[in-house]
Amino acid sequence: MANPKTDLIKELLRAPLTYAGCALRRCCVRSLFACCVFMIALAGAAQAQTASLRGTVTDSNGAVVAGARLTLTELGRRLTRSTDTDGNGNYLFTALPPGSYELKAEQSGFKTFVNSGITLEVDQSARLDITLQVGDVGETITVTADAPLVRTQDTTVGGVIENRRIVEMPLNGRFFLDLANLLPGTVSSTNPRTFLASGTAAGAFGINTAGSREDQVNYLVEGINLNDMVQNQITFQPAIEFIQEFKIQASSFSAELGRSSGAVVNAVMRSGTNDLRGSLFEFIRNDVLDARNFFDPTRSEAKARTGRELPPFKRNIFGWAVGGPIWLPRVYDGRNRTFFFTAYEGRRQRESETFRATVPTAAQRASITDPIIKSIVALIPPENTSGTSNFVGSAAKIRTLDQVNAKVDHHLTKNDHLAITYLFQRDSRIEPSNIGANNIPGFGDFRPARRQFASINETRTFGPRAVNEFRFGFNRVKISFIGITDVDAASVGLNTGESGPKTLPLITVPGLMTFGTPNGFPQGRGDNTFQYTDVFSLSQGNHALKFGGEVRRFQNNNFNTGTKGIIRFTSMQDFLAGRVQRFTKPTGDISPALRVLAFNWFVQDDWKLRRNFTLSLGLRYEFNGVPSELRDRLVVFDPGTASLRQVGTSGLDQVYESDANNFGPRVGFAWDPFGRGKTAIRAAYGIFFDQPVTNIVTALGGNPPFRTTTEFDNVTVANLFGGAGRPVPPAVINTVNRNFTSDYVQQWNLNVQQEIFRNTRVEISYIGSKGTHLRLIRDINARIPSPTANGPRPFPAFGRINQNENSSNSNYNALWLTVERRISRGLLFNVNYAWSKSIDNNSVGSSNPQIQNPLDLRAERAVSDFDARQRFSFSFVYELPFKLESAPAVVRRLGSGWQLTGVGVFQSGSPMAPILNSDNSGTGDLFDRPNLVGDPYASGPNCSQARTVSCWFNPAAFATPPRGQFGNLGRNSLIGPGLKNFDLALFKNNRIGERYNFQFRAQFFNIFNHPNFGAPVLAFPANFGIIRQTRAPRGDASSSRQIEFGLKLYF
Repeated sequence: MANPKTDLIKELLRAPLTYAGCALRRCCVRSLFACCVFMIALAGAAQAQTASLRGTVTDSNGAVVAGARLTLTELGRRLTRSTDTDGNGNYLFTALPPGSYELKAEQSGFKTFVNSGITLEVDQSARLDITLQVGDVGETITVTADAPLVRTQDTTVGGVIENRRIVEMPLNGRFFLDLANLLPGTVSSTNPRTFLASGTAAGAFGINTAGSREDQVNYLVEGINLNDMVQNQITFQPAIEFIQEFKIQASSFSAELGRSSGAVVNAVMRSGTNDLRGSLFEFIRNDVLDARNFFDPTRSEAKARTGRELPPFKRNIFGWAVGGPIWLPRVYDGRNRTFFFTAYEGRRQRESETFRATVPTAAQRASITDPIIKSIVALIPPENTSGTSNFVGSAAKIRTLDQVNAKVDHHLTKNDHLAITYLFQRDSRIEPSNIGANNIPGFGDFRPARRQFASINETRTFGPRAVNEFRFGFNRVKISFIGITDVDAASVGLNTGESGPKTLPLITVPGLMTFGTPNGFPQGRGDNTFQYTDVFSLSQGNHALKFGGEVRRFQNNNFNTGTKGIIRFTSMQDFLAGRVQRFTKPTGDISPALRVLAFNWFVQDDWKLRRNFTLSLGLRYEFNGVPSELRDRLVVFDPGTASLRQVGTSGLDQVYESDANNFGPRVGFAWDPFGRGKTAIRAAYGIFFDQPVTNIVTALGGNPPFRTTTEFDNVTVANLFGGAGRPVPPAVINTVNRNFTSDYVQQWNLNVQQEIFRNTRVEISYIGSKGTHLRLIRDINARIPSPTANGPRPFPAFGRINQNENSSNSNYNALWLTVERRISRGLLFNVNYAWSKSIDNNSVGSSNPQIQNPLDLRAERAVSDFDARQRFSFSFVYELPFKLESAPAVVRRLGSGWQLTGVGVFQSGSPMAPILNSDNSGTGDLFDRPNLVGDPYASGPNCSQARTVSCWFNPAAFATPPRGQFGNLGRNSLIGPGLKNFDLALFKNNRIGERYNFQFRAQFFNIFNHPNFGAPVLAFPANFGIIRQTRAPRGDASSSRQIEFGLKLYF
C-alpha cells in the first residue's frame, strides 16, 4: 500500500526544472538530513492553531506526585484526553482546541482534584500546578480558578481577541481585522478603504504591525493560509459570527509558523457543542443619520443643488449563526460525538457617485454629420447645467456580498478527532467611474468574485505523550473585471479589429470627457492554493518535542484579452467631426498561467530547565520555488546582453536563481522569577522569511513579443486603421533580478508582564526588527540627470525598465505598553500605547515606489510611509450596574440589561513629502522632490496658518531646483494629519425566559465627529499643501459621524 508521505518526498525529489530542478533536489536532501540531525539534538514544542496545558502535581508538603492520572475534558463537546505525571510530577497536554476545560487529577491515597475554570486560547501555553490533599480517592475537591493572566510558558508577543469582543465591539462594516487596531504595534493604514476591501487593491484592510509591510502578514484560518499569493493580502474575511477568537502574533513566534516575516493573524472558527445555540441579526445604516462630511457642501447648499441634504447611502448587513450536535431522531444521536456550526452573512450597500463632464451642447449635437459620431453621442447624456462642465450627474455604486460558512467536528474514536471547515463568499462591485477613469454615467466596470476556503484537520493521540495533527487546506479565488456597457462597437459603426467581446473601446477627449470600456478589460484571474501540513508532538521528560512540515502548491491563472484600444481626440470639435488624433491598439493575449511550489520543515523545543524557567529553541527551513509559466510566456531583460530573453528558451530555464538557504533559528526564554505565576520576564530572537508573491513575474507576460502596441495617427472613426500604423516601443519593460531571493527579517524583543490585580495585568515590551533584502521595484534604466529633456540611459534601446530586486532594508524599534483587564464585575478593557520608529528606503513591495534617484537608494533612507511615532488605543465592555432588585417589574425590565462598548484610536501623523509635477531632473521619471528653503510649518505669503486644510504645509518653504538637478528634500521629511477616532455602542439586552435574548444596538462611529483629514496635495507647486478629503471615504471608518442600528436575537 502506498505511503502518502513517502510518495510526497519522492515527488519533491523528482521535481522538474520549472520548480527549481536540481537546486530543489539538493536542498531537499540537505534539509531532510539537517532536520534529522537537529531533531536528535533537540526536542521541541510549538503552538499555532491549538493550545497546551502543563503543570506539576505535588502533595501538601511540596513533594512531587508521580504516576497521578490526569483527565482533561472539553466542556462543550465532552472531548477527553488523559495522561500520567512523570517521575518529576510533571504533566503535559498538547494540540488542544481553544475552549473551556475541566481538569481532574487522581492518585491513590489522595483526594480527587477537579478544576472547572480553565479557558485556553489559540496558541496559548498555559500552566496549572496542582496540590493534592491526603485522603480517600472517592472524595473530591472542586475549585474554579481563573485562567492565568500572565504568560509564563512561551515567548510570543501579541494579543488574543476573544469572541465577546469580536461580536460586541462597534465595527463599521463588521470586518474582524479592524480589531487589529487594539494591539499596540498596529498602525492604521493611510490608504483609503472600500466596502469589499477583501480582494481589492493592496492596502485595503492591510495592517502594518511591528514595522512590517502590509504584504508581510500571514493570515491563518484553522491553521491554513488564507493569503492571496498574488499580492499577499487576505483573500476574504470570515463573518465575525463564525469566529471564535483570533490572535495576532506580532514578534518572535515559534518555529511552527512561517511563510511571512511580519505578523501572524491566527483565527479559529466556532464549533458546535451539545447545546443548540444561535443568533439572528440585522444592522442598518442610512445617510439620514449621518453627519455631513467636512468637505461636503452644507445641507442647505446640497439640498438646493440635488434635492438631498446628504449623498445617498444605504447599507444592510444581515444573517444568522447556529450550532449544536448533529441529531436525527431515530437515525443518529451525535451528542458528545458529532457537532456542527454554520453561519450566513449578507451585505447590501448602495451609494451614489457624482460625475462632472463637458458634453456636446444641443447645438453641437444638431450639427453632427458623421453617422458613427451620431450613434456615439446618443450614448452621452445631454447637458443639464451651465459652465465649462455642463453636465453633472450620478450613478449608483452597488456592493453585494453573500457568505456561507460551515464547520463539522466529529470524534472518530476516543483518540481521533476530525474537523472540516468550509467558507464560501460571492461578492460583486459596480464602479461607475472605474475609480476615476470615466466621467460619463452608464460605463465603468463590474467586478464579480467567488472565494472559497476548505480545511480538513485530523488530530490523533498515541498514548498519553504523543499527538499528531494533519491538515489539508484549499483556498480559491476567482475575480473578474468587466466593462458595464453592453453596447457593441459594431452597432455604432466602429471597427476596432476585435474578434472577442466587441464592447466600446475607451474614448477620451482629454479634460472634457472619457467613457467606454476601461482599457485592458475584460481581465481577471483564478487562483488555487493547496496546502498539506503535518505536525507531531512528543512529550519526553522536561522536553516537549514538536516537529513537522508543510507543502504549498499555488496556481495563478490570469486572463487578459482586453485589446479594444483607446480612441483619443484633441478637442470637442474634432470629436464631433470624427477626426481621431490617435488610435492606440494593443495586440496579444497576456494571460500567464503561473505555478509555484514551496515547502518547509521545523523543529521546536520548550525545555523546562527549571520549574519557573522555560528555554525555547527552534529551527525552521523554508524553500520557496521560483514561479514558472506553463507555456513559457515570460520575458525578462538581460543586462549582460542588453536584450529581452524568453524564459524556457535560449538556455534560460527560470526567471531567477533558486534560493535554498533559508534557515531560520528561533531562541527565547520565559522566566517566572517568583514562581507564583504573577510575573513573567521573556525575551526572544528569530529570523523569518517571506515567500515571494507571484506578481513579481505576472507583468513579464506583458513584455514583447506577447503584447505589442501600434498607434494610428490622424485617422477617422470610420477607418481607425487608416494610414501606416506605427509600432510603439513599450513604455515600460518589467523584469526580475537574476539573484532575486527570499527577503528576511530578524526580530528580537524583551517583554515583562505583571499581574497587578486579580483580573488585571500590565505588559511592557521592547520590540526590535531589521529587514534585509526586502523587495523593491526600481528603474534600472533611469536617465542620467540632464538640463535637457532627453538625458542618456544606460540601455538606449529601451525606455523605463522596472526591475524587481532585493535592495531594500528596514529597521524598527519600539516601546509597547498594555494594560488589560478581564471581565470582572461587568467590566473588561484593553489599553495600549506604542512609541516607535520605523525606518526604511521603501515601504511598499507590490507597487512602484516614488524613488527620486534610482541610482542612489541611500538617499531614500527615511522614516517609513507607515511610521506613527506615537499611538494610543483602547477598547472596553461595560455592563451598566443599575441596582433594580427592589424596583417594580416594569422598571426592572426597562432598566436592566444595558451595556456600553467602545473602541478608540489616536495616532500621530504619517510621513510624506512633496513631488514636483514635472520631470525637472530630466531623468524621465516624475518623482523629483523640491528644495527645502524654509520652515514648512511656518506661515507664508500664501499660507496664513500652516496645518490647516487650506495650507497644511507652507508652499514658500519649497523651491524648484535648477533644471537637471535633484531636490535636497529627503523622502518622508514632512508629517501629515494624525488620526483621532472613537466609536461607541449602546446595547439593550432583553431576556425572554431562559433561552432567548433580544438585543438592540445603537452604534456611533466617530461619535464626536472629529474630522480626520487625508493627505494634502503633494504635487508641487500647484495646489500644494491643500487638503481636499478626509482620511477615509464617506461611509467608512474614521470618516464623519455615522449611526447604525442593529437587532440580534440569541437563542
